[in-house]
Amino acid sequence: MVTMKFSVGDTEFLHEFAVVEELAVACILGTDFFVRHGMAIDFARNCLQTASCVYPFRLSADKPRLCRLVLSQPEQFNAGQEKVVHVRLQRRVPSGVQFLGIVESERRVSNEQMVARSVQMPDGDGRLAVRVLNTSGCSLSLRKGSRIGWFSPVAAQQPAGWQVNSVESVRDDWNPLSDVKEWGGCGLTGDEKHEFERLMARNRDVFARDSSELGQSHLMAHEIDTGNAKPVSQPARRIPPRWKEEIDKQVDELLQQDRIYPCYSPWASPIVPVKKADGSLRLCLDYRRLNEVTVPDPYPPPRMDETLDALGGNCVFSTMDLASGYHQCPIEPKDQLKTAFVVPNRGQFAWKCMSFGLRNAPATFARLMSMALSEVNWKECLVYFDDIVVFAKSVGQHLERLKHVFQCLRDANVKLKPAKCVFLAERVKFLGHIVSQEGIATDPSKCEEIQNWPRPCSAKKVQAFLGTCAYYQSFIPQFSEIAAPLYRLTADGVKFEWGSEEESSFCRLKDALCSPNVMAFPDFSPGAGEFILDTDASSRVGLGAVLSQRQADGREKVIAYGSRMIHAAEKNYCTTRLELLAVVHFVKKYRYYLLGRKFTVRSDHKALQWLASLKDVEGQCARWLESLQNFDFEIIHRPGKEHGNADSLSRKYRKHAGHESCPSCQFSENVPVVNAVFGSGLSSKEVQQAQVAEKKLAAVRSYALDPGSNPSAPRVMSWEERVLWAQRQLIRVESDLLYFQSPGSGCQKKILLPPALLPKVLSELHDGVAGGHLGVRKTQEKVKARYWWPGLSRSVEEYCRSCVHCAKAKPGRSNRAPLQPICSEGAFQRIMSDIVGPLPKSRGGNRFVLTIQDSFTKWPVAVPLSNQRAPTVARAIFDHWIAHFGCPEFLVTDKGTNFESALMKQLCRLLAVKKCRTSSYHPMADGQAESFNKTLKSMIKCRMSESVGEGDWEDLIHPSLMAYRSSVHRGTGYTPYYMLYAREMRLPVDIGTLPESIPASAPAYVQSLGNSLAEAHSQVRTNLQQYQRKQKVLYDSRVRGPAIEVGMPS
Repeated sequence: MVTMKFSVGDTEFLHEFAVVEELAVACILGTDFFVRHGMAIDFARNCLQTASCVYPFRLSADKPRLCRLVLSQPEQFNAGQEKVVHVRLQRRVPSGVQFLGIVESERRVSNEQMVARSVQMPDGDGRLAVRVLNTSGCSLSLRKGSRIGWFSPVAAQQPAGWQVNSVESVRDDWNPLSDVKEWGGCGLTGDEKHEFERLMARNRDVFARDSSELGQSHLMAHEIDTGNAKPVSQPARRIPPRWKEEIDKQVDELLQQDRIYPCYSPWASPIVPVKKADGSLRLCLDYRRLNEVTVPDPYPPPRMDETLDALGGNCVFSTMDLASGYHQCPIEPKDQLKTAFVVPNRGQFAWKCMSFGLRNAPATFARLMSMALSEVNWKECLVYFDDIVVFAKSVGQHLERLKHVFQCLRDANVKLKPAKCVFLAERVKFLGHIVSQEGIATDPSKCEEIQNWPRPCSAKKVQAFLGTCAYYQSFIPQFSEIAAPLYRLTADGVKFEWGSEEESSFCRLKDALCSPNVMAFPDFSPGAGEFILDTDASSRVGLGAVLSQRQADGREKVIAYGSRMIHAAEKNYCTTRLELLAVVHFVKKYRYYLLGRKFTVRSDHKALQWLASLKDVEGQCARWLESLQNFDFEIIHRPGKEHGNADSLSRKYRKHAGHESCPSCQFSENVPVVNAVFGSGLSSKEVQQAQVAEKKLAAVRSYALDPGSNPSAPRVMSWEERVLWAQRQLIRVESDLLYFQSPGSGCQKKILLPPALLPKVLSELHDGVAGGHLGVRKTQEKVKARYWWPGLSRSVEEYCRSCVHCAKAKPGRSNRAPLQPICSEGAFQRIMSDIVGPLPKSRGGNRFVLTIQDSFTKWPVAVPLSNQRAPTVARAIFDHWIAHFGCPEFLVTDKGTNFESALMKQLCRLLAVKKCRTSSYHPMADGQAESFNKTLKSMIKCRMSESVGEGDWEDLIHPSLMAYRSSVHRGTGYTPYYMLYAREMRLPVDIGTLPESIPASAPAYVQSLGNSLAEAHSQVRTNLQQYQRKQKVLYDSRVRGPAIEVGMPS
């Protein structure tokens, strides 16, 4: 509401008015005014009358009759194109007269254009906008003044009423301030806050709430200059049927928003649907072939240094960004058909506005924004491509400048996205710099990747850090002297010990990498050197990059360092996809330096050189390539040994889940330690005391001590007590210990294990020397072979699932190829062998492990080796297997040169061993050896994560073999130890608890052993066949071959 002074005749009045939008006339006097001043309307004499005065008035002229509509300016229509044009009434309209009318097409049979019927109100000059469709099959040109349709005035009717008390706005009450990212950070007073809120409400039309409210600038249009090149046409790519409905929906939305139109064009580019993280689709366009024949636009990009210098001396800042800026810039009609893309089963469509992925789009957009803000650019605001910053020395001055910028954007018909805007802040991030009242500061993130480099906790991590340092050693004075303590840690045979000298060297080198000797400010002068972006990716670790610029002396200096850890999903990427991710991520991160300029990307992955020629790109890669098409760069391959700067940054992170550095390796003083070994077996007395103290065993203990007494069951029992009472007849007392003997188990007795002892037993049989951190099933079998308690299997599973060391060390499950079972008829008939390594050098000087396993009994052997040459491997197989177990019938290995050597072939020929090898690049053919290698490495890794260093892995091999040999194998149903000796291995937990059966004589023992082995081997053959059938069904359920159709070549 506003109070306004006005006059009627010679009399002045002061009255309150409501301010509304889109009012048909300048002002309306309502009944409240007439009642307040005692004024009446006399239509007979055309006057306003009060008790003392008469004010004559004149009625407006009559409305015009039927009249033609003619074009206000020339228009060009493509075949089938529909668009909004500006027209005017051919007959002159009396000044100040406004009225409604119906718009219709020309009444001609052969009309080539059709005007959409509508009811409109012309403005004071008789102008209005109508929608016109070209119904002909060819392009159409219409001159200014061409007759386009008719306008028929109509009488507006409204139900009569005694009075109108209010006016309702037809527009919604959305305020863009509700969606603004941030505002008011400079500290506003109450009046300043209200003034800003009113400013935003008055300029709501400058903001786009969604894609349907985007503007369309008339200042300029994007041109696609292809010279004399022939049209490039690519066929449509196949799209999954389940995506067709969503694609059609998005195409219909673009048609409704008047961004595209159906066409017939000799140019054609394919669409590439990309699935987003939320499951929805995004339509990408592959314009690489069109861009190849497009002439580059030489428009120079804005000078970043000059842009930043202009911000000095100000204390209030606002940053703004356009909503889908490219889509607010039209394309020249003559070039629209070049943007044609193919939608399967729907034909071709062309863009009316600038699409993503077009060459020269950044230059066009920069030119458009410079024209739109030419009146205020460099004076009240700065524009850099689609980023706008408004600056001022006070809040009042800033609000006034915001008003001017809003008006310029309105005149250019482009709109902002409120979620990307920050208003009235005292500190903003603009073009990679921090802008504030204190001045322009470099973004700390440029150096934080070096300053936050985690302290190395192994010689390998020291080498990674020194890789970056060595790359810039020519810029670091006294580099050799400073880095000497760290280089000593990387020497062979040197124990890794981090002290104050190493810490000082580490900190001094980090400071040197961030010093002016190594780093420089970017130079944007016309003759400045090009930018160079070095990128690298390390599998399952991270991404790294260094942005450099060639100086006048030809040397490269760092502009910024960058790195990040790869996410969980990215760990599954192949090498090429991961390297491409590094390029995409850091090109976007440094876009302020690279956009609009030609630069070089260097990578040690040669496949990226063929990036532009990749065919049939789909999904995520298509989206990445679309984003890169806005940049002008060349990819150069650089050998890995010359790529140390980016390579080291990609390896700076630890492989520990959730930690950038190993928490146990933080810098501390060297403390002498002593390694000690403690026996953790359960004594008979300890088990007896725990059984007596367990209240749930009281009832069954009474029954077991005196079965004839037939005691009654307790009235109230837990579920464990109910199970124990139901099994009371299978519980025995021997030597004051309670044992459980299940039916069919022979003479084997199992100790009743009270819950109080369960953690200690599981710690020994899962974590301890006899456990090896094996999986749930193997641990369950090992525990159940010795103990019994209701719900014991579930307790074991919960313990294994919650093991921290297993969770950190063991990798996730991976998909497997189809399985072809290999049958083995007896012990030591077929053995599988493989090499593990290279590993960190052990104290014994070994870096490899030779693994051998019998495919029937599953008995494993692991031999540390200093190298994997053929003589070393052949000697190890003979000494550690053949000399102990004899010659096998088959030896299965991969195609490693050590196994395929002439020496190995001669050994097999002399010993009558048939040598079998697996297919190339198909480790599943030697799946048993690969599986054992995986288990062995997991057991050693779990031990190392507890207390042992990397150089002590050799000491963990025999304890790991002990744990594996005493664990039940899923395929055989027996432990490998039992398969050889017909008895279970005695473990520390068995000493003093299980009763032993002593054979009567040696022949009796031999006969019993033979019978037991024969029975076990027979059962194993059956178990293996069942296990292999089950595995084949499981594996084959995940495999699906190619569809076979009639007419396909055989």
